Amino acid sequence: MDFATPSTPQKPQKASSGPRIGLALGGGGARGFSHIHVIEAMVEMGLRPSLMAGTSIGAVVATGFATGIDAKEMVDYAERLVGSHKHALKLLISRRTLGILELFDIKRSGGALLKGDAVLELALPELLQHSFSTLTIPTRVVATDFSAMCQKVFDEGPVMPALAASIAMPSIISPSKINGRFYIDGGMTNPLPHDVIENDVDIVVACDVNGVRPTMINTAPTTAEVLFGSIQITLHVLTETKLNKHPPTVLVQPPIEDFRLLDFFKLKQILKTTLPIKEDVKRKLDAAITLYEQQKTSS
Repeated sequence: MDFATPSTPQKPQKASSGPRIGLALGGGGARGFSHIHVIEAMVEMGLRPSLMAGTSIGAVVATGFATGIDAKEMVDYAERLVGSHKHALKLLISRRTLGILELFDIKRSGGALLKGDAVLELALPELLQHSFSTLTIPTRVVATDFSAMCQKVFDEGPVMPALAASIAMPSIISPSKINGRFYIDGGMTNPLPHDVIENDVDIVVACDVNGVRPTMINTAPTTAEVLFGSIQITLHVLTETKLNKHPPTVLVQPPIEDFRLLDFFKLKQILKTTLPIKEDVKRKLDAAITLYEQQKTSS
């Protein structure tokens, strides 16, 4: 699809008091459900991001929050969507406006199975009504320009095609065509996009959901395990390199090592396992705000 770019990108919101806080949510497939705990922690602290950035699943969670969906609603919605195979089937049946076959890329564009825009329309039809200018929090979505081999940051125009580009995981979701260019998953170039917002805020909170394998495997990996494991390795190495060079103010790394990229039907287990990061976020963010205020006062 080709889309026009009709709007002007939003600037970071100025906080009435205190530092401007930026929130960066990384890519990592189903592991990204743990991003919800980070948002919930900030809300419970009475804080609201001035600016957000997201890659892949992180972009979906960030834009969902920016449309006004709170953390509890996100969990409820996710449970209705992938709480079980039965729930997913009910959703497919209930969405009569979108035929099931429309989800699949019959032409196998880029060797993928699914069409990103169709998946998003099924899962989050509300986003069809939004452009970046209508989001309640300025948000930047990261994808990868396939031909230019570099990241592309979307922050204006309609939200849905940008998200379809950002989640276009190789072999699973087809590349997204926007204004004549093809885009794939943002994780291929920037799996944790804290650098996309760091110059526009005072404090950056970044949630990395890549993780590492906790133990050695004793059997030869299957073809699928090699494919998705290779993607995970790429994400991990890119993230580690970035963190060593430009660490965010607050880094959150949920304990998601036992979950795989496509474990979407393990929503409840992921949320339960990663629940402790809420207190971790509160503690680290509170310390960061205190330090910021001390430095501001001394200067």
